[in-house]
Amino acid sequence: MRKYNDNLVNGNREEADEVFLVMKELEPDHYTVNIISAKINKAKKNYTEAERYIKLVLEENPENTDIKMTLANIYYDTSRIEAAVEVYEDMIKDDRVSSLEKSQAFLELGKIELNVNKNYDAAGEYFLKAKSEIPELAEPYYFLAITYSQMPGYEDKAVKYGKTFLARAPDSANADQIKNMINRLSSR
Repeated sequence: MRKYNDNLVNGNREEADEVFLVMKELEPDHYTVNIISAKINKAKKNYTEAERYIKLVLEENPENTDIKMTLANIYYDTSRIEAAVEVYEDMIKDDRVSSLEKSQAFLELGKIELNVNKNYDAAGEYFLKAKSEIPELAEPYYFLAITYSQMPGYEDKAVKYGKTFLARAPDSANADQIKNMINRLSSR
C-alpha cells in the first residue's frame, strides 16, 4: 500500500496503477483495495462497478464518510438527485462527520439548488452554511459570488464574495471567471 501511495504522490500514476493491480490480485477483497477500486471506477465513469465496490466498503465500515461522499457524487452524476440529497443530508446530521466533510456536503446541496433546481435563495443558504463550517475555504465564496451574481439586487454581495474568493485562491482555475464577473457587475 505504501508503494502505491508513494507513486501516486510523486505523480507516477502508471507505476501506482501497476502496484494497485498486484495488490488487487493478491487481496481482491481487501478494504483499501475496494476503496481504491471504487474511486478508480468512478473516475472512469464506470458507475455500476464503483457502486459495487462502495457497497463492499460500507458493509465493512458503514461510517466511512469519504466513501459515502463518493456514493452521493455518483448519484448526482447519474441524475439520481434525490438519492444524492439524502446521503448529503445524512452526512450533515451525523456528529461523527468532520467539519470539512459537512462543508463539502453543504456545497454539494448548494450546487444542486443552483444548477438543478435554479433556487438561488436555497443555494445561497447552503453555501453560507458551507462557509460557516470552515470559513478559511475558498470554494464557498466562489459559489456565493456566482449565486448572488444571478440574483437582481445582490450584485454588491456577489462582488464582495468574489473578492474574498480571489484573496483566498488567487491562482484558482476560476479566478478569471470571477474577475470578469466583478468587472461586469462593478460597471453597472
